[in-house]
Amino acid sequence: DCPSSPSCTGPGGTLVDGPRLYDFKSWSTRNFMKDSLKRLFPERESEIDEEIDPGEYGAESRICRWIACFIFMLSIQEELILIWRMACMLYDIPTQSESWIEFKHPGDDLVGDNWLEYVDVTVAGMPLRWKIINGIFILGAKFMLWKLTAEVGITFLMETQTISDCIVNSVALSFVLHMDELILMTLTSGKITSCLEKCNQYSPAETTSVAWQSRIEKPIDNSFFANIQLGIPWELMASLLLCAFFIRDYYTTHCDWTWDGWWYYSKPLFVPTTTAYPLWRAFLPDIFPVPSQSTSSWTMP
Repeated sequence: DCPSSPSCTGPGGTLVDGPRLYDFKSWSTRNFMKDSLKRLFPERESEIDEEIDPGEYGAESRICRWIACFIFMLSIQEELILIWRMACMLYDIPTQSESWIEFKHPGDDLVGDNWLEYVDVTVAGMPLRWKIINGIFILGAKFMLWKLTAEVGITFLMETQTISDCIVNSVALSFVLHMDELILMTLTSGKITSCLEKCNQYSPAETTSVAWQSRIEKPIDNSFFANIQLGIPWELMASLLLCAFFIRDYYTTHCDWTWDGWWYYSKPLFVPTTTAYPLWRAFLPDIFPVPSQSTSSWTMP
């Protein structure tokens, strides 16, 4: 609807129009050049304002940007599912000390260097203290990393000016969540990797013969609503809800709602008073905000 819509005012205070639309780097350079000319020739300030138009900064196609955010959310949703399965596994396994590694001796003394072939790795019980340690330092860290990746990725995509860069970045950003696998493949020894590969698939307690027998004997629900429920793509619905949640979080964090244009405007900017950015500020910005000056350096015109 630009430039006729009231919500099309750019950060420079003028209406956003196609021929005057620039990315932030080009727009800031053009404004710097115009301000420099005003300082060099103050007596010709009105002429400079009339003849030199730095344009406006703005982002392309709001709908395409949301689609790119949805593609990004699809690429990182698998990691969230793995985190949920890990949480379920920590909850389901017995809260007692059990051995995860069993050596099945072949019956002779000629094992030699092939001992790893006779090692069986199975998920077993875990004491409560180790469940808490794994839940905080592994499961909690993985979830916080996923949440931070989702927030930063959505922010990066929402502030990417061109749609082509936005689409490419929506897929490229997911590599952050695979850094743990890259570190594992690079830094661990071959024997540890082989033990992880030999780990048997975890089977919860519900998969016992008695549980399976009760499932078989349970009557099948062939009602209309039950069949509709089977056809609902729950993972797709979850991706849509997560995408909407993080996009909404971006707007509420960086923008203020206005009833004039029925849309969001950027919040005032405050210059930080420090360049230190420790880890707790990255993971918990709401609890440990970055200190900034009391007066804003820029406000929406």
